[in-house]
Amino acid sequence: WTNGPSMLEVRGTFAACVTSTNAIYVMGGYNGQNGLNSAEMLQCDQNGAPVGGWQRIPAMNTDRYSFEAACVEDKIYAIGGYPSTATVEVYDPELNSWRYCKSTTLGRHNHSVSTFNGEIYVFGYKGICEKYTPSTDNWAALATLNNAQGYLRGSAVLKDKIYVIGGDCTEVDIYDVNINTWSKGPHLPKSVGYTKCVVI
Repeated sequence: WTNGPSMLEVRGTFAACVTSTNAIYVMGGYNGQNGLNSAEMLQCDQNGAPVGGWQRIPAMNTDRYSFEAACVEDKIYAIGGYPSTATVEVYDPELNSWRYCKSTTLGRHNHSVSTFNGEIYVFGYKGICEKYTPSTDNWAALATLNNAQGYLRGSAVLKDKIYVIGGDCTEVDIYDVNINTWSKGPHLPKSVGYTKCVVI
C-alpha cells in the first residue's frame, strides 16, 4: 500500500465509482455530523497512478450516506441512502451536472449494487431486489433475496452471475441474471459486515 492524494473532505459511508477515462469519483457520505451531497474526482493515468489531486465537481441534489453508486456508459448513478430514500440521480461528466432519475420502488440504505450488460442491479434491504435500465429510465422487480438479514452486503459480477456476499452474516447468495433465480453459495468462514468485493 502507498498513500494517495487526500480527498478534499472528510467522508465516511460514501459511494465511489471508476469510469473508463480512469477517473475515480466519490460522492456523499457522512462527516461525523451531517450527511453530505458534495462530490469530487481524481484523475489517474493508464497505470492507475494519480494525476494531480482531487477536484471538486458539482454537488448532488440530495444529501446521501450509506448508499451505493454505479457507472454505466461513464455516467454515475447515486442510488438510495440513509434514511432509506428512494431517490436516484445521475451525474454526466460531459454536462458536468446531476439530474434526478426515476426513483426505486422502495427506499433503501446499506444495500448492494452491481452492473451487468448496461443495467444496474440493486440487492438487499428487506430482501427486495430491483433492476434499473438507464435507456428507458425504468425499474423492474427481481426475484426476492430470501436472506434479508444481511443488508450490509457486497456484490460482484462473475460471467452471468452476481455474487452477493456477507453482510453481518456468513451467507453467499448467487443471482443468475438469465433465469432470475437465486441459489446458495458456500458460506464464509465467519460473519462479516459492511462487505465490499471485487472480481479480478
